[in-house]
Amino acid sequence: LQAAPGALPFGFCATFLNDFLQEQREMTKQQATGVLLTFGAGNAVGVILGGVLGHFSYKRDVRGPPFFMGVSLIIGCIPFYFLVNTVDENGNVGVVSAITIISGILVVIPVPLERSILTNVCLPQSRGRANALVSIVDDLGKGLGPALVSVLITTFDRQTAFNISLIGWIIGGLLSLAIMLFVDNDEKAVQQTLRIQLSGNQDGE
Repeated sequence: LQAAPGALPFGFCATFLNDFLQEQREMTKQQATGVLLTFGAGNAVGVILGGVLGHFSYKRDVRGPPFFMGVSLIIGCIPFYFLVNTVDENGNVGVVSAITIISGILVVIPVPLERSILTNVCLPQSRGRANALVSIVDDLGKGLGPALVSVLITTFDRQTAFNISLIGWIIGGLLSLAIMLFVDNDEKAVQQTLRIQLSGNQDGE
């Protein structure tokens, strides 16, 4: 559920952002492509940063990773909103790059965290199915995200449609924060079950 709403804004980024920047924000092809490149560079940094934050926050509190997931997605909407609504061909290159990189970093921080959380709250025999389900949702999002954005574009103007799509990250962030309510008990339940299974195997021997 957490990953599904993000399909909307990611679908916009992957399919429509370059054309939107050229047509609506009057950027040159080179400028628009540069924005996409810096967004991708931010994504790369965000994946690494997400792994680091997840590692250290988990050592302090198991609710740390979902907290960072939720906060990063919600805050990531802010620079992306400015990118869609204020950046144009006259924008300062440094400012535009900073906005794009920051947004790219924030919105992908959850990527390495969601699978680690999933692994910790699933029994070993269920982890394969759980990760397969996440992969299916991701793949569906890659196809449905652009399709849903297209529906929004036909209903509203482009800029309004893209602003509406940002709600997907907010919803995903709120769902991520909601994980904090359950993750501690879920992990303890999994660990307790594993201890019981291990004890039963040792007794059987």
